[in-house]
Amino acid sequence: MDYLSSASRFLEAEYTVEHKSFVTVSTTHAGAVVFQGSGDSLKFLLVKANDAESHWVLPKGHIENGEDAWSAALREVREETGVIAKRDCILELDRVFYSVGGRPVSVTYFLAALESESPSPEGRPKKWISALEAEREVKHQEALRAIKRAHALLDAKRC
Repeated sequence: MDYLSSASRFLEAEYTVEHKSFVTVSTTHAGAVVFQGSGDSLKFLLVKANDAESHWVLPKGHIENGEDAWSAALREVREETGVIAKRDCILELDRVFYSVGGRPVSVTYFLAALESESPSPEGRPKKWISALEAEREVKHQEALRAIKRAHALLDAKRC
């Protein structure tokens, strides 16, 4: 099975919720799968994580008081990477549930397009990679799943 066929199945996939008790948790964090280009030149934005392991991750962070998830996602992208992103389509790519220190976390990922780019205000390394490169570079499966969904939607021109 080729990569795109594999990625396309994510269009119909249900969200995987490992901790059923978190289903009713409201979104606490928001992030974005930011893309640039199309077709063979399609690339996705990654940023180095702040943790000791320094994995490449999707930009995301806490939703502040009075802020909606979409605005938080755009703010986090800008703060972590220096990228200004815009809504490409109204689309929630994925919701991820996990716990940190026994506290439930719910992350909503959105699809966003590159508008402009400058150095990261936080000084964090960033890079643009293809969906195939994401298979090697992205260690967290929920982030890889969101990238695959974005790739399938963009390739199918459903967004």
